[in-house]
Amino acid sequence: MVRWAVEDRWGIEMFAQVSLAFQFTTMFMVLVNSVSISVYPQLSNLDRAQYADAYAALRSRFVTPLVLMLGLYFPLAWVLGLWLPNYGQAIFFLALLFPLSVYETKSRGLSVVFLKVMRRERLMAVINVACLGLAVVGTWWTVYLWGSVTAAVFLIAMVSAVRSIASEVLINRLIGVPILADTLTELLVCAVFLGAVAAGAPPLGLLAVYATLALYGYVHRDALPGLAPRRRRRRHLAE
Repeated sequence: MVRWAVEDRWGIEMFAQVSLAFQFTTMFMVLVNSVSISVYPQLSNLDRAQYADAYAALRSRFVTPLVLMLGLYFPLAWVLGLWLPNYGQAIFFLALLFPLSVYETKSRGLSVVFLKVMRRERLMAVINVACLGLAVVGTWWTVYLWGSVTAAVFLIAMVSAVRSIASEVLINRLIGVPILADTLTELLVCAVFLGAVAAGAPPLGLLAVYATLALYGYVHRDALPGLAPRRRRRRHLAE
């Protein structure tokens, strides 16, 4: 809907810039959809009492690597700037949409799968319709009243974040899995990232982004492949 409004308001050239940025982010979603297909049958065989532990474990392993992948934007933007010099605005839009991969991963790969297992399709439909209404109002305001294509692109990521957080709040009510600390941490990392991009990626901004990502990775190091097993082996040898 946002892309259709951008084409209607600014023409096909701006639509191409937005679509290019969107296509780069949807590559992550294709991978997530493929993984979620294998997760669903495994969850169907679990007892409901095990849902909270399974959700916490899968969420950590899914989301942590994707949050850390925000650090790939700056070298990727440099390469794309050399490869596609006429698409500088699309590269900037890509930064606004990069957090989309984090929230779409949680929404499509985890929240939607768990809600399907628990047969809560009606609640999923309510969330989707509400976010569609938010997108309609936001598109009308950002495109036709404000006239800001940057705000319109950011709206895509914002609606995705709202849908993801709303789905997690619902899951928290259903199975009692704690999400507040992780949700606030992810919002903080994304805010630091977007702040550095908005400032033009100065050295101090880049330092803040990578320092934040390093701290986030250290706190969530148990979810990173290869680190937790190695640490357990060292603990076992010490004992």
